[in-house]
Amino acid sequence: MLAGVLMLTACSSSAREAQPYEGTWVSDGFGIYLAVRGGNADVYEHSSTHCAHVYGGTARGISDVLAVEGNRLILTDSGRVIHLDPIDALPPACAQDYRTDDAARVVAVAAATMEELYRPALDDEWAARRTMVEEGLSDTSDRMATFRALTILLGPLGDPGVRLAPDDPAVWDGVWSAASGPFSGGEPYVPSGLDGVVVSGDDGIVTGAFGGTGYIGLGRLGGFAGDDEGSQRVLAAELDGVLGTSESVILDLRAASSGRAVEAMLVASRFVPDERLVATQMTGATAAGEVTVTPTVTGPYPGKVVVLIGPGTAGSAEMLVLAIRDLRGVSLLGEATAGSPNPPLARTLPNGWMLGVPSLDLVTPDGRSWTGVPIDPVTVVPTTSADLDAHTDPGVAAALALLG
Repeated sequence: MLAGVLMLTACSSSAREAQPYEGTWVSDGFGIYLAVRGGNADVYEHSSTHCAHVYGGTARGISDVLAVEGNRLILTDSGRVIHLDPIDALPPACAQDYRTDDAARVVAVAAATMEELYRPALDDEWAARRTMVEEGLSDTSDRMATFRALTILLGPLGDPGVRLAPDDPAVWDGVWSAASGPFSGGEPYVPSGLDGVVVSGDDGIVTGAFGGTGYIGLGRLGGFAGDDEGSQRVLAAELDGVLGTSESVILDLRAASSGRAVEAMLVASRFVPDERLVATQMTGATAAGEVTVTPTVTGPYPGKVVVLIGPGTAGSAEMLVLAIRDLRGVSLLGEATAGSPNPPLARTLPNGWMLGVPSLDLVTPDGRSWTGVPIDPVTVVPTTSADLDAHTDPGVAAALALLG
């Protein structure tokens, strides 16, 4: 994350621009070191067992994302705020070679990263499961063995935000998630009987209609185009198409377990009547950014809305649910959400794979923390894999009945 925002370019001298930020810094709650020297910046990810150099290069553009506040630095990126405190020097581990395919080392780094960053909390069997996984490693150079060990360790958490990207089709084609439930397969879900089906946004958006009721199914919130602005344009166009032609709408978030808060609030903007603070992201007692939504200039959608949720609803999709759940004309239907309402941080494992770790608390203006707390539907309607295999969907059927 920090590495990405430092890859900006600017016309000013990088040395002059970097001068106010010279020194070595450690983040509050994000597992990041930043070293700024002579116009260059180096970024490291760390835990108690490792230090990984993830970016090194020019500090041009650094003033666009960093500010000095007393003796701290404040990094702002897409609404997320990271506080950095000065330290004397980087730990010796940061000068060591981090890269290795050794499975034992990869598992150790993944486990330590989860133990130090993961929110809400690891399950009661975590310690015993970690010991079992580590003792079961035999061929530590086998990438498939590494993958199996990590998924055995992480899978029982059942958190869709816990993700693993091996970047190796021979091991796993795509991104593995610890999600569970009938909508966690990764393929776009198209309910039976949906007319005028359009699958867009790189398979992330499914639209159509059941008579006068529009349907918007989101497999994620974001990544619908090659850049962030393009992604938002694709999503906005699909919202325009459905909301502009439907008397009522079903918003299906049962498979939405990844994405960004900005896309979630773009969806919410179509329904809210006024600007509002949805929640504050927290790392410990420190605010790490606010999630706000601003209504569109055309005003809120006038029809009734049923929002379908379930255990696969996580991250920014839960932010979206919190933003619109209490609005007039909006009904929540389905099953409880995952209770993991923040998009994960990406962390680099020693073998080059990426680990997604939900690491923040999310607190609504009433002071309630939603990290580890599922959002319950008003009307409980379970949908199982057996239902989908039989080409039935109790959730959609109940939504249509409710909309009349």
